[in-house]
Amino acid sequence: MTEEWRTPEKYPLYQVSSLGRVRKGRKPVNVTRRAGRGYVTLRRGGRRDTVPVARIVASTFIRPFKPHEKVVHRIGPSIDHAAALAIESKRANPKVAIDEAVRLRGQGYTYREITEKTGVKRQNTANAVKRAMERR
Repeated sequence: MTEEWRTPEKYPLYQVSSLGRVRKGRKPVNVTRRAGRGYVTLRRGGRRDTVPVARIVASTFIRPFKPHEKVVHRIGPSIDHAAALAIESKRANPKVAIDEAVRLRGQGYTYREITEKTGVKRQNTANAVKRAMERR
């Protein structure tokens, strides 16, 4: 696999490689490991951000994140290669997300639109709507 370098949208002074390395100009950025995951501290607009390497790699090589999404390591937490990462939906509070999905369904949204807005899977939305209808 050849290494490709790209500039992350949020951090224009830096470059990220498809193999999970980060540099500023030609100088590598130190990666710290916590619980097996890599983190880098990057400067943006006068402030410092400590960011997971996997998140920068995924947003640069896969696609930008939506608000309800997270990066998932498909191989292991220490592998930050673009090919080993995926972006999946997350729900901080499943109960709130499902309540929102039921409300949206009541307003006429399709299951696909609800999934895009809330991150709740179609089948979970269908089950929640069915339970809500039974309670009436």
